Amino acid sequence: MAKPIKGRIEAALKPTSRVATISELIDELPNEIELLEQRRQQAESDSLNMALQEADQEDAILLEPKLARGVKRLEYALSQLQELRDERINSQKAQEQLERYNKAKDDREAVAKDLKEFWANEMPKLLDILQRMKENTEAIYRVNKDRPGESPPLDSAEWVARDLGQEGKRTGGNYYYIEKMRIPDWDYLSLCAWPPAQSVSGYR
Repeated sequence: MAKPIKGRIEAALKPTSRVATISELIDELPNEIELLEQRRQQAESDSLNMALQEADQEDAILLEPKLARGVKRLEYALSQLQELRDERINSQKAQEQLERYNKAKDDREAVAKDLKEFWANEMPKLLDILQRMKENTEAIYRVNKDRPGESPPLDSAEWVARDLGQEGKRTGGNYYYIEKMRIPDWDYLSLCAWPPAQSVSGYR
């Protein structure tokens, strides 16, 4: 047996009610209000109908204001439920926003920690390798211009490390992508840690 509408409204207005339950009632109440309003209009009509027995007219006179109050109560309950649903949805959205914000913040702290540790521990090694690559590239350029006997031209350290020898032959020589990258200085934002003594904008 279906629970009376009054009991369902009371349950839906409790703090523990679910948004889905509230939404179901919001969808149903307009029809309930319409049916009750039809009964009220009929009672009002009966109270004025001289063809009815006087007792029936008296009953209709007493019934009409009760039905009118019922209509108003349901309309008020509908507005309460709509406000409650909006509050719950907004609260859920706010909670989800807060959770996303906190997760992004926590992830940022973890990434920032790893970045700081990497920069302090590994970046000096990378900068040292880049400097050695640069010096070796210059040396290779010089020896390739004056190779001994039938010695093949030397590929760059990057090309050898990335095993791109055949690609180098297809493209017609060495390219120095890693060596040409720029790394910002940790403490001076306008300067580069690599290449040395170069600004971030590229001007020396």
